[in-house]
Amino acid sequence: MRLGIATKLALLVALVAMTTAMFTGLFISHVSETLLVNSAKTKLLTSTQIVSRRIQTMLQLEAGRNLKVLANHPAAQATLKKADPDLDNQIATLFRLIMEANPTYFQIRLIAADHHGQERVRIDRHKSSFTRVMGDDLREQGHFPHVSETLRLAAGETYMSAVSIKHERGAYDSGSELPSVQVAMPVIGDTGHALGVVVISIDITGLFAKLTENLPKSFKLILTNGQGDILLHPDSAKTFGFDKGLRVLIQDEFPAIRDLIEGRVDHTVFESARDTHGDQLVAAFVRQKIDVTSVDDSFFLGLAQPASVLHEDEQKIRPIIWKSVLAFSLAGTIAAVLLARFMTRPINLLNIAAQQFAQGKTHHELPLEQQDEIGSLALSFQQMQQQISQQLVELDNEIAERKRAEEKLLQAKEIAEAASIAKSRFLANMSHEIRTPMSGVIGMTDLLLETPLDPIQREYAVLVKKSGRELLHLLNEILDLSKIEAQKFELESIPFNLEVLVAGIVELLAPKVREKSLSLEYRIAPDVPRQLLGDAGRLRQVVTNLISNAVKFTHTGQILLQASLVREEGDNVTVRFEVHDSGIGIPADKFNLIFEPFAQADTSTTRSYGGTGLGLSICKQLVELMGGSIWVESVPGEGSVFRFTVVLKRQSDETGTPATDSGQASMLPATSLPDTACWSARILLAEDEPTIRLIISTVLRRSGYQVDTAKNGTKALHLLEQNRYDLVLMDCMMPETDGYIATAVIRDPSSAVRCHDLPIIALTANAMKEDRERCLTSGMNDYLSKPVDMVELLAMIQKWLGRGASQ
Repeated sequence: MRLGIATKLALLVALVAMTTAMFTGLFISHVSETLLVNSAKTKLLTSTQIVSRRIQTMLQLEAGRNLKVLANHPAAQATLKKADPDLDNQIATLFRLIMEANPTYFQIRLIAADHHGQERVRIDRHKSSFTRVMGDDLREQGHFPHVSETLRLAAGETYMSAVSIKHERGAYDSGSELPSVQVAMPVIGDTGHALGVVVISIDITGLFAKLTENLPKSFKLILTNGQGDILLHPDSAKTFGFDKGLRVLIQDEFPAIRDLIEGRVDHTVFESARDTHGDQLVAAFVRQKIDVTSVDDSFFLGLAQPASVLHEDEQKIRPIIWKSVLAFSLAGTIAAVLLARFMTRPINLLNIAAQQFAQGKTHHELPLEQQDEIGSLALSFQQMQQQISQQLVELDNEIAERKRAEEKLLQAKEIAEAASIAKSRFLANMSHEIRTPMSGVIGMTDLLLETPLDPIQREYAVLVKKSGRELLHLLNEILDLSKIEAQKFELESIPFNLEVLVAGIVELLAPKVREKSLSLEYRIAPDVPRQLLGDAGRLRQVVTNLISNAVKFTHTGQILLQASLVREEGDNVTVRFEVHDSGIGIPADKFNLIFEPFAQADTSTTRSYGGTGLGLSICKQLVELMGGSIWVESVPGEGSVFRFTVVLKRQSDETGTPATDSGQASMLPATSLPDTACWSARILLAEDEPTIRLIISTVLRRSGYQVDTAKNGTKALHLLEQNRYDLVLMDCMMPETDGYIATAVIRDPSSAVRCHDLPIIALTANAMKEDRERCLTSGMNDYLSKPVDMVELLAMIQKWLGRGASQ
């Protein structure tokens, strides 16, 4: 059966009214119960705290005052120094007076520190009479804790034994259960040493009775020691069960008190349990610390009350609450039916119009003339019909336009990605194809310069070598710029010494500076950390470029490099570098232009000084990659100051051996070769380019090495199977078998080569970072890009052969 909206609305309103009434009743019932329970808990807690203070007063304050009177009495101190019957009589009289004033005291003793703790004076209570123990009945007490522990205390400090029904010798007499506790205080002599102790034995039966004075009769007292052993319980069988051989802990009955006993909570604990009659109990527990030296300096006090008492008031008001809920539900149901009939008529008309609109009749007029919300809704519905019709047409057009734009964007993205891939491939191929003949040009020029030449020939050869180096520098700059633009440029983080790095740059550029009769100095502020982590190579590249530009554009005067600390934040160190020169200067309107690719301050600069305009652009992007910025200040005709900041990291241990930055070997003068022939070594050179083979083999033989050559990887493997070599120089791109495959065969333990772990240095014209990583991943030990610097090559050979010699 299909229900109309009027029926549904009536049912809904009725359901809401009944649900609201029900939840209201439940809420009121719950709040009432909570208030009653909280009130009972508050009453329990207040009563518990009152009883707790009574324990503190009875066991600590009252007994403590009496102990101080006895321990500080001159007669007690005098007789303990030297036995005196008259003084003993005075003390016995004082004991009787105190016991008469305190009915719970059933024994007071004065015990000497010497003679094994011999009792000197002892008064016992027997009901209402007192007996003084004399002669042989006085016992030695030195081995009992209430004597031995008290003798260790300072003047005025109190010792309290555990509460027990056993007598002090540890036996339990079922015929005379007497809950008692011993409190004691040392008697201190003039020298500050303990002469003896005063011990009061207290019957705490009366204490238990006083604790519940003025409390409601429904309250039941529970008292335990610090371990949870029950000292007092409504069930007498559990009281002092631990002394009777019945190990019953309060935490077994009330588990929540376990957190209080074990110290996980320090506030009041509420818990419920059933007593031996099956009645539900609600109890509040608190910890009461006794500020004395004691076997157990804490008590746990609980007051329990039957749960039935808590719910009596609740049972009285609950029927009233539910009668009110029922009346409210009936009234709400009747009101729901009447309201539904009144509200649903205009809604039904609006529903009919909506159904017709769904069937395509977009101009249906609603027969409503009401000026209320329903009439406003009908008018809005008609306006919505018109707007939706118009928007549907516009939406179709917009969707079609967006699809066409997305297709164009996707095509442009694919074209750009293809262009980027083609550009990277072109640069990699260009690097390889240019570097290989460039290696021949530079290498053969180096060999030519070592032959006898007349001055003109030598000048020509030097110019050829210089041109080759400049072409190589330009190639490196183009590759760097391409990698940065393609976002494939990754910085290294290696340890280096800033002082060593700066000194190396200055030493490297010193010949150019001397050639122009300039002076070059550097200053590093004392507060700048020397041991740092960062990309030392790229930092060196930026500083070298700025100083080289300063040398190029300065004719007279000096160049100064400064490094200063900007700030330190944790391990991050921000360092500012400044390069000052006295050169030609830069106009202010060109400050931003000079950091753009292929741009210079003036087109005449290129004609006068040369250069591509890439250096400062690369410096700017490298500095930004290192978290800094670069800027310039200059006055034409007076000079320029280039400043930049970088963010580096402080090394964890700056006191150790200074870490040298990478690439120091390249700072050696190009005119001197290191003596690498420290021990007889045989080297295999695998290189398919005849010119490169000739250059490298000639340099190695002149340096004292034995050299065999192979024009491909297959020939190299054959030689390695026939001979034992100390090191292999391996070209990566060779016919038949390339360097990567040959290296894999060498490292394979099952191959026929004689030595599988000899050092392999890669020689490749590919200069990208991924090329170096591929070489190292394939099993090669080190990497040199072409054209190979002979000084760097010999240094690397010496490094690896030196390792082999040490091993």
